[in-house]
Amino acid sequence: MNASAEAILLISVLAAVALTVAVIGGRRREERLFENRIRKIWGGSEPRSYSDAMRKELKTYAGDVKDEGSPPIDDITWQDSDLDTVFGRTNQTLSSPGEDVLYAWLRHPLYQKDRLNRRAALIDRLGEDEQTRLKIQRICYRVGRSDRYSYYQRAKAATKAPLLHTGGYIALAILTLVIIALLFLHPLAAIALMVPDFILNIAVQLRARGSRKQDLLGMKALLRILDGAEDLLKLDLPELEDQKAEVREVLASFAPFRRGSFLLEGKGTIDTGLGAVLLEYLNLFFHLDLIRYGRMVSLMRGREKEIFLLTTYVGQADAALAAASYRKVLPIWCRPELREEMTGYVFFKDLIHPLLESPVGNSLEAGRGNLLTGANASGKSTFLKSIMIGAILAQSMATAPAKMWKASFFRILSSMALKDNLAQGESYFAVEIRSLKRIMDAVEEDGLPVLTAIDEVLRGTNTIERIAASAAVLRKIEEGRSVIFAATHDIELTRILKDCYWNWHFSGQVKDGDVRFDYTLKGGPARARNAIALMRAAGYDRDVADSAARMAQRFEETGEWDPIVFKFQM
Repeated sequence: MNASAEAILLISVLAAVALTVAVIGGRRREERLFENRIRKIWGGSEPRSYSDAMRKELKTYAGDVKDEGSPPIDDITWQDSDLDTVFGRTNQTLSSPGEDVLYAWLRHPLYQKDRLNRRAALIDRLGEDEQTRLKIQRICYRVGRSDRYSYYQRAKAATKAPLLHTGGYIALAILTLVIIALLFLHPLAAIALMVPDFILNIAVQLRARGSRKQDLLGMKALLRILDGAEDLLKLDLPELEDQKAEVREVLASFAPFRRGSFLLEGKGTIDTGLGAVLLEYLNLFFHLDLIRYGRMVSLMRGREKEIFLLTTYVGQADAALAAASYRKVLPIWCRPELREEMTGYVFFKDLIHPLLESPVGNSLEAGRGNLLTGANASGKSTFLKSIMIGAILAQSMATAPAKMWKASFFRILSSMALKDNLAQGESYFAVEIRSLKRIMDAVEEDGLPVLTAIDEVLRGTNTIERIAASAAVLRKIEEGRSVIFAATHDIELTRILKDCYWNWHFSGQVKDGDVRFDYTLKGGPARARNAIALMRAAGYDRDVADSAARMAQRFEETGEWDPIVFKFQM
């Protein structure tokens, strides 16, 4: 063996060793990243926030969930209950499909006991079986996620990508091979042709990437979902056994799509690595990715249902992991006891608002209308939100933020944090009456009872009409199959509705010139006159405070206001 051959052999061996070391080092780094991520997420509370564009992407999968007879949580109730924030707190998913499915769980609570029990069994299993949990976490971690887009949304959009004619790319690849072969016959001529050929190939490749970028992302996303589904099928998961046969069949149908798909994995945001760099250069000059892409586009056409199925299969495992992890974050929680019945009933013990750092638990049993009174900031609105969030978490994650939750399966609607719609020229009152009308329509429909919360009924109009209209609306809603919680400052309603609504209140005490609230629900209507007490504490004339106190007491006793006589001297 001559010196040149020995040098080439030595360089080859060193290159192979360097490549092996790089691959092993990359895998170890990936393993450390995985372990650090898992330790940070499991049982932790790392809130996620979302741009408006990302929220829109998340709605794609939820919007495709078709569940006849099971209405989703509408936008008003979603906003009233701060469910974007709730989702951000519960979302410790590792994959994009998991994120999509978890969001859809909150948007589509379950209304059937057997379905909720199956979901609860999966959540329970992953909360208790650490070995299985780690296997699923590793699978979901490899599937991955993006802060900018949903895999499902991009994959679904890619099913409508325009077909790509690959003849031109094949011709360019052949031309490059001819020029390379020409190097051995006419080196000078080959070099002269090589520079413009390379420039042409790069220009063509960059132009194609720019126009096909989103569709390429969609294909890569689908490939990750396919890999995740295949890995999950290998696990022993009795809770998902009934879905395995269909998923296996769908995976088999995607075999032609996956064949040669590694050619697409060399660029973009989904995959990186040494192999990807080498493949990147091959794609730049031979267009292997675009040639394969053309075939894959045609193989994706009309496959929206299959993509939905695979996203669901992978996502539900990851969403169940997030739900099990969230249980460890809550200061208290319980498995809800829910029953399918036509009359509404709810009982909870020490229900808390899960977004508060130091929540106060409240207990209540109700099967009819409930009227809440009390001063501003006393806890009425927070209590209403606690009930809405509690019911949604109970029916979506089988997890209630309380020591006990027993209730009917409910359709859940609210009318609380409304705003006027200036863009459409609607006043606050117009928005409010439409919001209340949808609740009135719901309680008259056939189906499950309605759980509803209303904050400050018809606040957008004058006192006389507000009280009269509020009483009529609340009475009408109570006559339907509903359990309603309504907060009001109009103490007159506690008398008008005393025969059909139970009265509850929140109160506080004036101390050191301020009102201190205990945020604890109490029976009966509010009686405290904190505003008048604060007037005294602030140094108002005694006659002013005493006069106000006498008028308030007189109204409570007679239901009428005494006129104020204006006295003056000439």
